[in-house]
Amino acid sequence: MNIFKIIPRTIFWEFLRIFLVVLIGLTLFMILVGILYEAKDQVGQIPVANIPRLIPFLLPFALSMTCQLVLALTCCLVFTNLVYTFEIRILGLCGISPWRITYPVLFLAFLLSIASYFLADIHRKWGMDGMMKVVVSSAETIIYTSLEKENAAAFENSSKQPTVLFTAQDVRGKNIYALSGLSLNAGRRYFFSVNKARIFIGPANKIIGANENCIYISPIAGVPEYSQPGTPNISVLKYKPDPKDNDQILKIQGQGFRIQYGKFHANYQGTLTGIIPISHLDQLINQGNTPKPSDIPSADLEFYEKEYMYKIQRLKDELVLRSFNALLNNEMEVFSENYWNDKYTDINYLESLCRRTHMEPARRCAEAANCLSFTWIFIPLTFLLANRYKRLNIIYICVISLVILILLLIISHTIPDIAKKNTLPAWVFFSPHILCFFLGWWLRHKAFEYGYKGDD
Repeated sequence: MNIFKIIPRTIFWEFLRIFLVVLIGLTLFMILVGILYEAKDQVGQIPVANIPRLIPFLLPFALSMTCQLVLALTCCLVFTNLVYTFEIRILGLCGISPWRITYPVLFLAFLLSIASYFLADIHRKWGMDGMMKVVVSSAETIIYTSLEKENAAAFENSSKQPTVLFTAQDVRGKNIYALSGLSLNAGRRYFFSVNKARIFIGPANKIIGANENCIYISPIAGVPEYSQPGTPNISVLKYKPDPKDNDQILKIQGQGFRIQYGKFHANYQGTLTGIIPISHLDQLINQGNTPKPSDIPSADLEFYEKEYMYKIQRLKDELVLRSFNALLNNEMEVFSENYWNDKYTDINYLESLCRRTHMEPARRCAEAANCLSFTWIFIPLTFLLANRYKRLNIIYICVISLVILILLLIISHTIPDIAKKNTLPAWVFFSPHILCFFLGWWLRHKAFEYGYKGDD
C-alpha cells in the first residue's frame, strides 16, 4: 500500500474523530444558550416540560454557528500534537509535504461551508417557525401564571414594546375574572372584555366544539358574515374548524363579552367563545409587521424584494398625485406639511430593506464561507506557533488561536453590518475572506519552513 496515501488518510480520520467530539459538545452548549435566550426573549419562561421540544428546532442554527469555531479548535488540537510528536518533521524527511495532510481537512471545511449555508436557511424556514410554535403552545401556562401573579400578561415585539396586553382582576384555578385584552399595535387596535372566562390554546379542531358559537377576531383573514362599514375584518360567525386544520389558536370562552374594533361595538350575554388566531399574535410577539431581511428564507427573498419595490413605487405615485393636485388647486401650503417628510422617511426605509434583501444572498454566502477561510488560516498558524515557539503548550496555542478567531469573527460581522447600512457593493461582504486568503498564504510560506526543518 502507498504510504503517501495511508498517512494523510489516517491523520484525516483522527482530525474527523476529534472534530465530531468537540462539535457535539459545543453544539449542546449552543443549544442550551439558545434555549435560555428563546425562553427569555419571547413571551416569558417556557415550562420545563416543553424545553426539550426546542432542541430539534435549534439544532440547525447551532450547527451552522459552531462549525467555524470547532474547525479552528480542532486544527489547534490535531496539528499541534503532530508537531510536538515530530510527525510533521518525519513526514518532511520522508518527502511528504505538509500540504498532503491538509488537503482533506480543507476539503472538509469547504463541504461544511456549503452545509452551514443550508443549515442557516433551514433554521430561518423551519427552525424559527418551530420554536415559535413551542413558545405559543406554552403561552397558555405563561398567561395564567402572569395573570395570577401580576394580574397582567403582555406580549412584546422584537423592540421590547408591548403590543397585546391582557389584564384580570382575579384568577382562581382555570377561571379568570374581569379579563380584558387590548391590542396596542397601530392600525390593528381592538379591545375586548369578559366578566368570567377561561383561556385555551391549541389546534382549532381540538379545542372548539362543533356546537360552540364563536366570534372570530382577525384583522387578517376571514370573510365576515356580519360587519360594520370601515371594519371589514371583524366578523361574527359560526366557526367550524376543519378536522385537518392543526393551526394553533387562542380561545377565550366566557360570559358577558364586550368587543370593540374600530367603530364596531358589540355586547353579548351568556356564553361566547372568542377566537384570536395565534398567527396574528405571532407577528405581534416576534417581529412586528415587517420581517428583517436576515430572517427571510432564501426562497422568499425575491418575493419580498418585489414587494418592497411595489410599495416604493406606490408611495412615489402617491406623492406625485398629491403634488399635482396641490399645483392644480394652487395649494402651496400643502408642501410644508409633515406628510411629505413621513412619506420620504417610509420610502428611504423601504429602499434600505430592498437593498438589504437584494444583497442578502451574498451576505449569507460570505458568512457560510467562514468555515473554509478560518481553516485556511489556522492550519499554518498552528504549525507556525508550535514549531517556532517551543515554550507554548497546546493550551496556550488554543487560547491564542481563540483570541485570533474572535477578532476574525468581529471583522467578518462588522464589515457586513457597515455594508447593510450603506450603499456599498455586494463584494464587500467577501473582503474579510480576501484578507484571510492572503494572510493564510503568508502564514503557509512561513510555517511550512519550520515544518520541514524545525528550528535547529
